[in-house]
This record gives sequence, structure tokens and C-alpha cells, in this order.
Amino acid sequence: MQMDAVTRDAVWPDPKWNIGYIRLNVLINYKLRIPLDAIVEPDSEGFIARAVDLPLYGTGEDPLEALTILKQEIESLFDDLVADDQFTPDWLRVRDFLKQAIEK
Repeated sequence: MQMDAVTRDAVWPDPKWNIGYIRLNVLINYKLRIPLDAIVEPDSEGFIARAVDLPLYGTGEDPLEALTILKQEIESLFDDLVADDQFTPDWLRVRDFLKQAIEK
């Protein structure tokens, strides 16, 4: 396991960037109490980073850009879910999970 010096995330990359398992330890504006898992892999137009436990993804020209977009999506979803209670039970479970994982 290595730590990415820029993102402070734990990475298990394939040397050829075919696929990589990432443990997100920080977001952009929020800290994480518990790491979130993601998978980074190439797609037809660059790279895609998918959250393992959330229905979110980010795309980019390189793995770092894809992870940055994914982190933005996680923060945006968190902000939306904590702002209102008018969601389906499935989304409320996601909100509760994110409330446990994210420290404001």
C-alpha cells in the first residue's frame, strides 16, 4: 500500500493504470471519519472513479481528475441530503451513512 502525497489517499494501483483500488481518506472540503472505497479504471475517454458504497462516479482525463470529481460529487450529495428530509428511505440510508463517514 502507498499513500498519495497530494490527496493523502491510500492507493493500490495497477502499474499500467488498468485498474486501481483507492481508499479515500479525505475529501476536498470535509474530513472523513472512516475511509470511503473507490475503484479507478480507464474508460473510452479517460478514467472513471466509482465509489464502492455509493451510487456516484467521477470522470477525468487522468486518475487524479476522476478522483477529484468523485470527491466533489460525494460532497455535493452529502450537502443536498443533509439540507432536507424529503427523500426516499433509500436516500435517507445513504444520508445516514454519509453522516457517519463525513466530519464537517
